[in-house]
Amino acid sequence: TQIECGTSTPFFLLNADQWNPLVTRTWISQIWLECQPLGIEIRFHQTSFWTPKPVRENDLYIMEVAARLYAGRQLQQINMCRLALQATLLSDIASVDGRRILRAYYNGKNHVASGRRTRLNWPPVGELPKSWWRQWQQFLEQWCGTALHLPLPLGRWYEGAEMLTQCCFFQHEQRLIMQQKSGFYEFVPFTARSRTRFQLQAFPFDDLHLLQHAHVVDITYNSNSIFIIAKSPQNIISQEPDPIATSLQELYLHLSPELRRIIGHVEWPEPHTLIHLVDSVKHGTAIGVSDGSVRTNSNKATHAWIIQAQPGIEISGSGPVDGTDDARTSHRAEIQGTTALFLILSLLVKFFHITGGKIL
Repeated sequence: TQIECGTSTPFFLLNADQWNPLVTRTWISQIWLECQPLGIEIRFHQTSFWTPKPVRENDLYIMEVAARLYAGRQLQQINMCRLALQATLLSDIASVDGRRILRAYYNGKNHVASGRRTRLNWPPVGELPKSWWRQWQQFLEQWCGTALHLPLPLGRWYEGAEMLTQCCFFQHEQRLIMQQKSGFYEFVPFTARSRTRFQLQAFPFDDLHLLQHAHVVDITYNSNSIFIIAKSPQNIISQEPDPIATSLQELYLHLSPELRRIIGHVEWPEPHTLIHLVDSVKHGTAIGVSDGSVRTNSNKATHAWIIQAQPGIEISGSGPVDGTDDARTSHRAEIQGTTALFLILSLLVKFFHITGGKIL
């Protein structure tokens, strides 16, 4: 849901009337839609809920710009084009020198056309109508002009930033190097004097020590050549590393007391069994269930939740449901149980670096 919104703000805090139509209908998006009219605000601790972060100075979220210019059906069409391109940030579709939007993305071509690849599992989109791509192009032109030059060029790269879109081509002197999964290949210059044009045939590249001196580049193809069209200046801003949690329980303890109370008491599985739970989430076979109840005679409410993998490995918890007497209903108890489940799932995603999956 956060990927489908494409914003820096956690989706629960976005205006549901404007943003909920952009996302796939799920139990999470339905909770979001139902809670806001009731005045229920769901917040997550900044260290437990994933949102994409800028990777360069002056980086922007594509949908936050689009939402200032468009609404309704036009905004939905722009978002679907963005999802098809698998892009969240301006840096995902901008040249590595930070000066312009790459023409391939303007024309609706995927990452491969510019020598890049995504590191996330994106929702399937399928083929989109040509009128939607014209809307996408109109949006980019309104933002950056017909030449696609950025009004405010992108600046230096943030050290250690999470790169959602990986640049796969590098240049060292007259050698063009491509990373493909864990392997590296190189392309020879088209002629002895060529510095930006290379032949299409790839050869294994073994001089890995040269990569630390190479520049990241953008490329484009034609029928018989690869061309370098932009080169990164490689300027980097150093950042202090965040404290690293050594266990899921430690990450849980980093949460605020309010969020830990929502989650409640947790029954932690043995650490070595958590990998089965993580694999089930990645493969979409994990099962998540929550419930809540109210005892009217004692005016108390509780909730419980569980996430279970197929082999029977599970993590579960239970806790109290807070609120005024009038607000402490069975519906509120069930929503808090669902919220607790979502919170613990976000901890799993963060600690184990899960980039795609689902729970049933």
